[in-house]
Amino acid sequence: DAHGVMGGLKLGQTKVRGDWALSGYYEYIGQEAAISSFTYDDFGNGGTNLEGSVIQLDYQLLNPLTLTARSHFTNFINRPADTTNPTLIRLQLDAQVKF
Repeated sequence: DAHGVMGGLKLGQTKVRGDWALSGYYEYIGQEAAISSFTYDDFGNGGTNLEGSVIQLDYQLLNPLTLTARSHFTNFINRPADTTNPTLIRLQLDAQVKF
């Protein structure tokens, strides 16, 4: 499978205190779609042969401080023989300071 696609939507933006943004996207990256070392390594176990979605919420707590919560929900496209293909869920929390 040499195909890959990614599409998403973002609502809102974080510029000043109290701003928020919500975004999400779906990604499908086939086994032969890209060189696995150049893919987004936080998506699933990294590499190719993955599909799933990412949901992100950003909140501007202070003018120089943005808090982010991001969750990845991924599955194998072609499941390896030794796996049961459970959905891998990864939660990330970030704090970004602008200076």
